[in-house]
Amino acid sequence: MKARMNPMLRSTLLASAAMASLLALPTFAQAQTAATAAEVDVEEIVVTGSRIRRTELTSVLPLQEITTENMEKRGYTNVADALNELPSSGVPVNPIGDQAGFGTGRNFINIFSLGTNRTLTLVNGRRFVGGNPASIFTGAGAGGQVDLNVIPTGLVDRIETIQAGGSAVYGSDAISGVVNIITKTQYDGIEVDGLFGVSDRGDAETYRGRIIAGKTLLDDRLSVFGSYEYNQTSALAFTDRRVTARQIAFAVNPQNTSQTDNIPGAILITGRRIPEITAGGLLTRTAGIGVSGILVSNPTATTGRLPVQLDPTGSLVPYNPGTFFQAATASGGDGLNLAELSSLQSPIKRHVANGFVKYDIFDNVKFSAELLYSKATAVEPFNQPIYNSGLFGGNSAPLRFSTANPFLPAATRTAILAQAGPQTVTSPPGQNPLAPTPAPTTLAALTPDAANPGNVFFFLQRASIDIGNNKTESESETQRGVFALDGDFELMGREFYWNASANFGETTGTFRAPNIDQNRFLAAIDVERNAAGAVQCRDAVARAAGCAPLNLFGLGAPSPAALSYVGVQFVTEFAIRQAVYQANFGGKILPLPAGDLSFNVGYEQRREKSDFNPNTPQEAGVGRSAAITALVGKFDTNEFYGEARAPIFSDAFNFPLMRELTIEGQYRTVKHSLAGRDEAWQLGGSWRPINDLLFRAHQGQSFRAPAITELFLPRATSFISANDPCDFRNITGGPNPPARLANCQAAFTALGLPANFSLTSQVQAAT
Repeated sequence: MKARMNPMLRSTLLASAAMASLLALPTFAQAQTAATAAEVDVEEIVVTGSRIRRTELTSVLPLQEITTENMEKRGYTNVADALNELPSSGVPVNPIGDQAGFGTGRNFINIFSLGTNRTLTLVNGRRFVGGNPASIFTGAGAGGQVDLNVIPTGLVDRIETIQAGGSAVYGSDAISGVVNIITKTQYDGIEVDGLFGVSDRGDAETYRGRIIAGKTLLDDRLSVFGSYEYNQTSALAFTDRRVTARQIAFAVNPQNTSQTDNIPGAILITGRRIPEITAGGLLTRTAGIGVSGILVSNPTATTGRLPVQLDPTGSLVPYNPGTFFQAATASGGDGLNLAELSSLQSPIKRHVANGFVKYDIFDNVKFSAELLYSKATAVEPFNQPIYNSGLFGGNSAPLRFSTANPFLPAATRTAILAQAGPQTVTSPPGQNPLAPTPAPTTLAALTPDAANPGNVFFFLQRASIDIGNNKTESESETQRGVFALDGDFELMGREFYWNASANFGETTGTFRAPNIDQNRFLAAIDVERNAAGAVQCRDAVARAAGCAPLNLFGLGAPSPAALSYVGVQFVTEFAIRQAVYQANFGGKILPLPAGDLSFNVGYEQRREKSDFNPNTPQEAGVGRSAAITALVGKFDTNEFYGEARAPIFSDAFNFPLMRELTIEGQYRTVKHSLAGRDEAWQLGGSWRPINDLLFRAHQGQSFRAPAITELFLPRATSFISANDPCDFRNITGGPNPPARLANCQAAFTALGLPANFSLTSQVQAAT
């Protein structure tokens, strides 16, 4: 997929970047130019976005630098925390908030919010093995995103980032930008430190212990150093913070009667609850979600009806549905509170060990090695359970039971039978039954159970937080080794340099989550009494297979034996392997008035492979989630690239408004074993009319090669939603709004609803 930037957008971004370069940010050290042609004996370095050595930090691309000093001052224990403070960083994928099933505990950066798979992360200018499993359920998009949890903070020297470029120098994925984590190259001594942090609420504890040690030997020709770091963060729930505990949400404004009354169609409410469902269970007359269908304690009353719910013993107790606004949305009441089931932060434990070796073979030839091992564990402390509710369909639809069910307490059975006939309610279906209206509505009688005379059928709406809670636990290990040779020499009075490296990385991991076997679940809730009076599963084949009867009447009612029978553990293992071979050659080939014409050319071969293997129950889709598809795939690339830099003017000249003028160009061609050929290029320059003002401009073309998930994923099932044309948000839209409105009004009337009914479509709102 090629990314060609809109000219207007590009101009805006470049102007913003130029302005940003004039600002002094307190947390981030903005890269600035200081060197001039007159300055000599300054060590040449390589800045992110180029492989050409230079004596200054000036770059055609906007370059920002985060130093280790700034990270320590802010108390960051993860490089992701520092990067996410950058103005260019968008919404990341991280342990804050709820995470996708195969994204638990991950930390992916997201420059410009273009997607984490469009930000390329490097370590010391080289690619790093990814940490994103090859699945469509990671929440991060398909790609080789680097999990920043595996990067140690102790050996970080600085972090350089460039925006809107980098593919021509580094290859695929650098659409929104490049993050280059640069480590220390030498350390002599030993350092031990610890860190403890806690929020002003006395929670969200953070722990870190770290040791760094190194030694230079053989007259400084050999340098050996390394580090070990342990970091732990704690869990937070939505209920741990006042703002998220308030459950602020949008709801349909009941005062809004039309599209032309100048009354807002939606309002903000607090204490959002789902009134159609509870953890202990609601008993309803039908499988629908109308709140008025909830069984009540005084079935003969026409006003002031009192809804009831199941307590942990299965007895009926008063139920407050709150102030009803729309399907799945009420303010206050006893309905399901998602704040109690939502993570604000998932806990992570990280072990990271690093080793570095550098040896001067000759004065102009150096060998270096980087070794890394990391292990991380994370868990979702809260997650939503399995549901049986009219809000959903299929396996998650409401459960139909008979009052003959032996688990149903006698008093509850009597109360249900007392209201088996038609019932008059004081508000239209779907509205709050506690709010009387002038037009009572009659609900149909409960359906008789022909197999058990004198009994009737009813429906159970339940959020089974005591069964299959889907709390995902993840564990991953990352290993990486880089071996490199660097050298330089002079030829015909010109300076040249070269380097070659081999880079090997592997990430492996496991995800575990408890769920249920749907077939066993259905067998376990279909129960009867045997000749001895004991409750048993009705199906003889299921009994022979160990079926234990499952009681769903009340929170905590399921027995350990039943939970063991219906429960299933989903286990998924994954592996990501990467090998990169690279060689570069560059130097100075032609003197120019303001400096030397410099160049770099190089070759890179990259091999990637991913394995994603769910266990048999998960792949078969026996639970409530979609069946998860296994995947195995690999590719390789052969890439050639080159760049040149020409300094035209410097402050050594006395030309007015020409303190500096530099032109740079880069080109890369890639042959992908599966996706074919592609290319990236960039042309730009920087102009400094006066010492305190720098203008930069560039134009280029980038690309993102398809990820293994996109190349090899077979047919897979996922959850989708759709736009309902009759939903209150869409009813006056479309190519012919009057026709759509008329058609929807006719549909409402045919269903016995008012023509001006305000529909909140479940296919759009609660799928």
